[in-house]
Amino acid sequence: VGSIASREIMDALQAISPDRRAALVMVAIEGFSYAEAANILGVPAGTLMSRIARGREELRGLLDDTARRRSIRIVEK
Repeated sequence: VGSIASREIMDALQAISPDRRAALVMVAIEGFSYAEAANILGVPAGTLMSRIARGREELRGLLDDTARRRSIRIVEK
């Protein structure tokens, strides 16, 4: 089950915009501070924060849809 969830997260990450994905990966996965990530990406901190917020929102929507489809498949069986 863990590998299914991991695969779904990776698929969802690939589905969001590259700018948002880069911001999320740097902060949430690689552990950079907002200031460090903004500096590395060459964007203002506010832009980075916006990309992270929008990326998280987009990921939530994609993962909710995936979970919903999976539960529908289980119910149909």
